Amino acid sequence: MNYSTPYVNYTLPVGYPGTLADYVQSIFNAGYLDVVATAMILFDTVIVIGDEIQLVWRGRWGIPTIVYLLNHYGILFQAVLNQVAVNDVYLSQDHCLQWNLASNWFIPIVMMFVEAMLVLRVTALYQNSFYVSISIWSLYTICVGIMFLLTGMLLAGVGPFGSADGSVLACDIRQLGENLFYTLWIPSLVLETVLVLMTFWKGLLHRRSGVNTPLLTVLERDGFMYFFIVFGVMAGNLAICMTVQDVYYALVSHRLTLCISSILSSRLFLHLRKTAYSSQGAYNTDISKEAPPSLVETQLSEPLSGWLDYHERNGYDTEEEIAHPGTVGATDNNDEKSSIGKAE
Repeated sequence: MNYSTPYVNYTLPVGYPGTLADYVQSIFNAGYLDVVATAMILFDTVIVIGDEIQLVWRGRWGIPTIVYLLNHYGILFQAVLNQVAVNDVYLSQDHCLQWNLASNWFIPIVMMFVEAMLVLRVTALYQNSFYVSISIWSLYTICVGIMFLLTGMLLAGVGPFGSADGSVLACDIRQLGENLFYTLWIPSLVLETVLVLMTFWKGLLHRRSGVNTPLLTVLERDGFMYFFIVFGVMAGNLAICMTVQDVYYALVSHRLTLCISSILSSRLFLHLRKTAYSSQGAYNTDISKEAPPSLVETQLSEPLSGWLDYHERNGYDTEEEIAHPGTVGATDNNDEKSSIGKAE
């Protein structure tokens, strides 16, 4: 796909009731929502920095930590890119196109990290079962691939609106992109619906087995909260794009949706870590007082089975033993837990 082709004279959308100036103004009105999204990201970054330093930067590094940082700071970088692309009226036509392409390509990139964090959470809930992991990561790959494909088709219509003196008024997604805009949300809606149903099912099984731990509570509570908030926003975008005229597209802010998704998934990650550390502190208070969390959280930063392995099981090997601590082998496991605590 070649984005360096000569600019064309973009015309108003068919059926648009206003003038070109009105249409350009609607683009800037939509930009106000992008400013709100940027402010949310900056505010969230400031208020979580203390927990982030303690729970992430000082913790053991692994794939979940890297995904968290790419998500948390990737969205911040995207928000800054977008503010330049939308609000800098001094951009040349070439720069207008380049800034908008960079800003918009970050949407599927950041969503890729957001969805990866959610998939890691669910695979941990299923104890990294091979078949579950293969199935869910395959679905993840398909949905993310479709999202990138749709983004490429969407950006094929990016172009500038120019004034009589040659200055750039705004850049906008045009032509094919207008007709496909709503489809950008479909892959995420499908994937996140599957994830929340799997979370609900596993939570139900845990409740029936008598398993009720702080970490499981966070996994289920925050997972449902994330799903219903983000699902509502995405469904709203989808409804607007499918039912209203082009003039009302300013009501849709895919960047605001992106920021909300990123913030909620990052908060879920931090809540899980904080809960796991708190649980470990209850089991081994002396160590947790003398050492940073990285020394007592064992495999928390590794594939997330560690979240359900050491802290939540309290030394037990199976879910049955969690629900029924008096079963055979519990004593040996408790001795093993004590040995691990002393070794750490």
